[in-house]
Amino acid sequence: MKTPLHIIGNNKLYGLADSNEIEIVECVYDNIKHLKSGKYIVIKDKMAGILDERGKILLYLQPNRLYTIQQMDIFYYNVNGKKVYFSFVNNQIYYISVDKIRYDQTLQILNVWKDGELKIYNYNFSQIQTSYEQIELTDLRQGNSKFYLGKKNGMWGVFRIKRPLKHEPEIITTFEAIYCNSEEALLTLKKLKRNTGRRHHRGTKNIINAEGKENNN
Repeated sequence: MKTPLHIIGNNKLYGLADSNEIEIVECVYDNIKHLKSGKYIVIKDKMAGILDERGKILLYLQPNRLYTIQQMDIFYYNVNGKKVYFSFVNNQIYYISVDKIRYDQTLQILNVWKDGELKIYNYNFSQIQTSYEQIELTDLRQGNSKFYLGKKNGMWGVFRIKRPLKHEPEIITTFEAIYCNSEEALLTLKKLKRNTGRRHHRGTKNIINAEGKENNN
């Protein structure tokens, strides 16, 4: 049975000990942050590294500030203005060759850009198929769902993703791909949201499409 570790301090330096107060990691670090995955980010002399839940070194101290997407156990640092993403498989570092990752905590999905193309992945890293040949993220939401622009057969429309409680994400068409460019589709969506916001006072709840009805794919 694994013994959980906890952070200890000595002369303003920090290490790790087990439940019997036996020192597992010597107090040599300036700071230690415990992550939800059980791992630890350790800081010393403005350098950062990673330890596993047993206090073993996964990533030796390196001169870049580390960031983490804790819910997905993904880490990254910046080099020459670019983000370098990585995770661990069987305690071995695994680099993720993408341009950018944004985690949506509400939907528990990853928005991943590579070579300028956006793809959406579930929390288990399975890709979510949208039926669109190209998609773009918007900053608009409806309740617990998120709006995206989608291109199909050269035309643009709008869909949203929602995740019912304890279920897989659902893709819902807001309006069909009938617009010539993404800017026109986004402008129409914003107008519909403004109109819907006004109608909420009169009991209207849903964003509507060009035909006045929200469609499910």
